[in-house]
Amino acid sequence: MSIPERLNKLMEIANWNQTKVAELGNITQASVSRILGGATPGSDFLTNLAKNGNVNPLWLLTGEGEMFKHESTILDEKESEEFRQVNVYLHQNMDVFEFIQNLKQEPRKTHGKVKSLLGKLLGLSTKDLERLEAYLEGMGK
Repeated sequence: MSIPERLNKLMEIANWNQTKVAELGNITQASVSRILGGATPGSDFLTNLAKNGNVNPLWLLTGEGEMFKHESTILDEKESEEFRQVNVYLHQNMDVFEFIQNLKQEPRKTHGKVKSLLGKLLGLSTKDLERLEAYLEGMGK
């Protein structure tokens, strides 16, 4: 299922129209229409929709996890900012985003090599790479 299909499903289940999604995502109705037409949603929209509509942004982007965040997984202010920064980077580098999504399909024995390569590609220190990995794992719960 694509992002537009998931957004349509969300709207149907939550009984939201494009105007409501625009309000929750702090974007225009025309922008919602573009997303439904296949445009990639921006990180601010995802962050606002997560905060204001309790929508799991990982589900909207990838289909993984629950559609709505559980009360125990609602991000605090610091985590929201980190999420926004990660999303900005990933959306500016969609090939990296797709690579990260495909990591789940790699055998565990190559995990260390892939992790090292990813760190080099992203220019991250080992500590920052571990933080990113922990953050992405936490989003899937």
